[in-house]
Amino acid sequence: MEPPPRDNLKLAVGAILGGCFALSLGDALIKQQSASFVIWQIFLMRSLIVVPFLIYFVRIRSCETSIMPRLLGWTLLRSLILVAMWIVYFAALPHIELAIAAAALYTTPIFITLFAAFFLGETIAARGWFAVLLGFIGTLLILQPQADDFNAYALLPIISAVCYACAMILTRSKCRGERPTVLGLWLNIGFVCVGAFALMLLYLCDVVKLFDTPRLSGMLRFE
Repeated sequence: MEPPPRDNLKLAVGAILGGCFALSLGDALIKQQSASFVIWQIFLMRSLIVVPFLIYFVRIRSCETSIMPRLLGWTLLRSLILVAMWIVYFAALPHIELAIAAAALYTTPIFITLFAAFFLGETIAARGWFAVLLGFIGTLLILQPQADDFNAYALLPIISAVCYACAMILTRSKCRGERPTVLGLWLNIGFVCVGAFALMLLYLCDVVKLFDTPRLSGMLRFE
């Protein structure tokens, strides 16, 4: 078994910044197209485009013979948690303001820090805790969420933040030796499976009428 790679702080910070930029761009595109597509269509179409490119990078560019992860079970669990994270987050957006959703989602660093300390036994310096707390307070001051806006749906982005933190803890503890392209590939395979399954349910609701169409169809469309 290969030893896990060493920490590379500069590379990690650069990857995080690049990932945040890509996620923000993706959110903007999804918001722009949300009137034309349901989220399941976006999941399916986006991942169907991405999967062939990831397979190309894994099999050809990386000279690997297999797209299978070393630890399939943990990789599947990580993918499932991240898919659930995005479903829960997007489910909240029609019911609360985007600023409120963002303020709740930005609790992610706090959960990651807590989980890393308690589940991984990592030592968090006082300045680390202070930085996390200061960043969260700054987010609240900038977005200024009002108490009246915190309904049941406002809890969904917090649940989403917990899911993301759990996925990051799994990545660090169980999937650390996996290649990023393989993790990305299996995450998008998860999006394809969930998106196709949800669209099939929508088809059954709207055409075959096997279910309580108005209620279930509305839930699947996040109405």
